[in-house]
Amino acid sequence: MSPRIVVEEQQEARRAQLVEATLKEVSDKGFSNVTLEDIAARAGLSKGVALYYFASKEELFLAAFERSIGALRERLRVAIGTAPNPVEKIQAVIQTIFVSARCNRNFYRA
Repeated sequence: MSPRIVVEEQQEARRAQLVEATLKEVSDKGFSNVTLEDIAARAGLSKGVALYYFASKEELFLAAFERSIGALRERLRVAIGTAPNPVEKIQAVIQTIFVSARCNRNFYRA
């Protein structure tokens, strides 16, 4: 593997680490109570490193929410794909999106 590919993989891993830390912080504290310092600390990084990968806190939040919505999209795709008829497809969508707040606490807090 070339050094360039290794560096790109490390950068992508670091970005994913920051996004995961963001989701956990928002889940624990709520959106308005999270700081960039909180996210960086949870990821085991400095605020400066976080700002190297994401230009702002807003950009980091956007990446985290895009990941969350992407995961929901994938769950919907699977649920719809396994339902045999239109009525069951609609039921699958409803059950996937409207999982109880108790079962899907982190998503609703974010």
